[in-house]
Amino acid sequence: LGAGTADSIDITDNDTATFTIDNQSGGESGNRVFNVTLDNPIDTNVTLDVTFAGVSATGSAGGIGADFDNTTRQVTFTAGSTTPSNTISVPITSDTIVEATETFTANLAVATTTPTGDRSGRISTSDTGTGTITDDDSATVRIRNGSNAAEPSTNGSFIVELTAASSTATVVQIAIDPSTTAESPDDGDITGTDLILDLDLETGLGTVTFPAGVTSGAINVIVADDDIVEGTETVILNLTGIQSGDPQITLAGDLADRTATVSVADNDTAQVSIAAGTTATEAG
Repeated sequence: LGAGTADSIDITDNDTATFTIDNQSGGESGNRVFNVTLDNPIDTNVTLDVTFAGVSATGSAGGIGADFDNTTRQVTFTAGSTTPSNTISVPITSDTIVEATETFTANLAVATTTPTGDRSGRISTSDTGTGTITDDDSATVRIRNGSNAAEPSTNGSFIVELTAASSTATVVQIAIDPSTTAESPDDGDITGTDLILDLDLETGLGTVTFPAGVTSGAINVIVADDDIVEGTETVILNLTGIQSGDPQITLAGDLADRTATVSVADNDTAQVSIAAGTTATEAG
């Protein structure tokens, strides 16, 4: 018999493998723990990089100054197994800022250290997970007397305070109390410092706005000096509602924290005098 000839046959694999990652949500503390799954086993070890991107949440290495730790993490599936080596744990940073619910994404990619060869076209890592951070902070708005005013040039002030910073602007409705005795503009003006004041002195209605990150500011009572002798007058401001801002911001519960008075002292005096007129002469 003659020598035989060996032939080879190539078998093309048509199987696919898909990696997926779930969604995780929770409060503003602890970790978001993601689970990565694989539907079909692969005949070689595969390591995935899991990277993170902020949507409305902010990420940084170690979570410093941000909402979550966006350090890249890895998970490995050994050859022939659909069981991952670990879950993906993302630490969440707790803060005291009042903010809306925030999200970030978790993205998959085969690590460059994994040689997938001609399998790469049949391995899918396109799935994306979403991490949700529900804020647990709240704040209240209050007003108090900052200082009283006096003629001729000592201005007074109200201090309006937000007990915690907000990531968005907070617009508070205010009103001049009807029992106010000082009359603007005759007795002065009302302006804002560090806050945006929009007050109609005719109707006595308006708003004061805390820009994002601002927790306090002044509403100034500007004195107008005159020469009228009058008693001490008052300006009374009331907080009446929240027009816009984070829903976790409310007015102070105590009525005393929603109204405040600034007095305006007078410095004028007057004297009453009498003087002799003409001299009368008796007739005869």
